[in-house]
Amino acid sequence: MKRVTSGLVPLMLLLIGGCCYPEFEHPIIKPSEAPRYEELFGLHREVEPQNGVTTWLHIGGFDGDVPKGIHRFVWVSDSSPDRATSRLDVADLPGFIFKVDQTYIIQCPSMPNEPSPRLSIEQLDFDHVKTFWIFRLQKVGEDLRWDCLDPNAIKDLIEQGALKGEVEFEEREATEGEVAVSRVKRITVTASSDELQRFFRKVDLDSIFLSNGPRFARVEAE
Repeated sequence: MKRVTSGLVPLMLLLIGGCCYPEFEHPIIKPSEAPRYEELFGLHREVEPQNGVTTWLHIGGFDGDVPKGIHRFVWVSDSSPDRATSRLDVADLPGFIFKVDQTYIIQCPSMPNEPSPRLSIEQLDFDHVKTFWIFRLQKVGEDLRWDCLDPNAIKDLIEQGALKGEVEFEEREATEGEVAVSRVKRITVTASSDELQRFFRKVDLDSIFLSNGPRFARVEAE
């Protein structure tokens, strides 16, 4: 898998690239029971060293009737450093956190299409979310790095019986002279919340998360 760059939000890159990202039927903890981590709140920025493309990540919370543990992750990425041709890519994701030592495990509603720039009421009604995506946010020095799960690692754990779930394959038709091959169509983790809590506390997180995500520096308020 290629490095998740700042040119697009990682979720969008995964979807556009055809990556089969694992979906979880159950959250690690209930959204209503999730703590709020205000130490993450604020504006963060990454500048891609190769092309100068900038991605902003704002982390905050919600007011009103939304549980206090629901965080808001707003991504804004300039697709080009050239102001004459630049285009902003935006994603607005609600999520809640299960913390393991100094690692923040983020759970967001899975979205079959590109994430919408605007949150809907349905996306904040976690009782009706069918599946979740899971990511890792961790401190690297003074920075924050957002990592995606490694789909191959989750697939292997399911096939080994170390994690409850299902791996669905689809066969790709072979052209003349080729052999038909199967590719992963869907990865679904069916483990319960209690089982997921034990799993994430026990597993080597570096073995299931990619460590090449965008790295953000906090932007000090002026």
